[in-house]
Amino acid sequence: LYHSGALSGPFANRFVSWFATHGLTPHDTATLEVAGRRSGLIRAVPVTWAEVEGQRYLVSLNGESAWVRNVRAADGRAAIRRRRRVSVRLEEVFVADRAAVLKAYLEKRAMLRSPAMLARQSFGLAPHPPIEELEAVASRYPVFRIITTDGT
Repeated sequence: LYHSGALSGPFANRFVSWFATHGLTPHDTATLEVAGRRSGLIRAVPVTWAEVEGQRYLVSLNGESAWVRNVRAADGRAAIRRRRRVSVRLEEVFVADRAAVLKAYLEKRAMLRSPAMLARQSFGLAPHPPIEELEAVASRYPVFRIITTDGT
């Protein structure tokens, strides 16, 4: 999530996760908790979701990252923490359906980066790319729909 600039690496993830878990970050930033695929230990990573038609989605800007592999190994079972822990199931979105979510993600302002900077740095695209350009890169960025499973 915060892979460039002053905030990078495991320390930054722990730092941002603590703030996100306690609700001290923007409303759309939280901590994703998922079991590690090898160790089984809970891994926490800060995430920011995008909304499309009332549904929340997570986007992996780092492609096939560790949290993506862990979510797949856990069959989508995870938790989102922001002041409280909510059990979720993360359902991977088909490549053909990802562009709209990527566009929504780019249209929001990240904590430290503008949408234009995010488009350039993460997707290698010009600011405000047309949907066709996002369709062309969608296969490189896993997207998961957040489904609440604990009745909240």
